Amino acid sequence: MDNPVIFQGDRLEQLYEDIPGQWDRIWFMPGHSRDNILEHVIIKNAVIGLQADSLVAGPQPTLTLESCRILNMSAAGILGSGTRIEASNTVVGNCGQFSLLLRWGGEYTFKHCTFANYWSAFSNRTTPGVAVVNYYQAQGGGTQVREFDGITFGNSIIYGNREFEFILDDYPGTETPYLFDHCLLKFDEAVFNKNDTSHFQNVLNLQNPLFMDYTRNDYRLDTLSPAKDAGLY
Repeated sequence: MDNPVIFQGDRLEQLYEDIPGQWDRIWFMPGHSRDNILEHVIIKNAVIGLQADSLVAGPQPTLTLESCRILNMSAAGILGSGTRIEASNTVVGNCGQFSLLLRWGGEYTFKHCTFANYWSAFSNRTTPGVAVVNYYQAQGGGTQVREFDGITFGNSIIYGNREFEFILDDYPGTETPYLFDHCLLKFDEAVFNKNDTSHFQNVLNLQNPLFMDYTRNDYRLDTLSPAKDAGLY
């Protein structure tokens, strides 16, 4: 914990300390990469922090994250494509597009995680902090649907500087199984039913979590934060 592994670009001058897009990504590729564990790891200043692709066979997740920080990505913090990811005590902050993009099926569990996106210094962000999509356009035409096995957020925060920071894009006739349990997030109650307990249990919506200093990627909670002591686990 006191000596984390750090992935970053090779420009170590102060000027490049927090400049995103300096290198590409860490990519756990389909068919090859399995049973990966990152613990006490800092990943910063890339295009995509972590990408994990289709590989759901076996008893262990394709990727397990424990006490990691993923910061300053020009595109996405975590990109999951039809895979299995479990994360806890992990922060994803300041990304040019998505803090978390889950697409094309898989199974995902996030507990004690913060997805905070206040990106503004380098461009205007037009995408939500967290997005879930279960279909894509196949080569040669036609739509392919890959439904999710389940997505769970527990004791987690999704927040940022856009009006809403969570979207769900399901193909017509399909429904993604997801649950927010004791979470603080930013979603549109005209789109999502906050009282639907199959998806939302003990959630705080549109309440500022009062991070210590998000401009410095300090996502600890102020003593007056509504998320303070509001968790379950």
